[in-house]
Amino acid sequence: SDPTLGQMILGDDVDGLQNLLRERHRHRLQLRRQQEEEL
Repeated sequence: SDPTLGQMILGDDVDGLQNLLRERHRHRLQLRRQQEEEL
């Protein structure tokens, strides 16, 4: 479902994978914070 994620796993790019997951987590927190502010 996620080509970038698949490439990183296949390429054994652990640092890149962790960075990607960290960025997505941060993005999700920002979205949640924005939604709470709108309520």
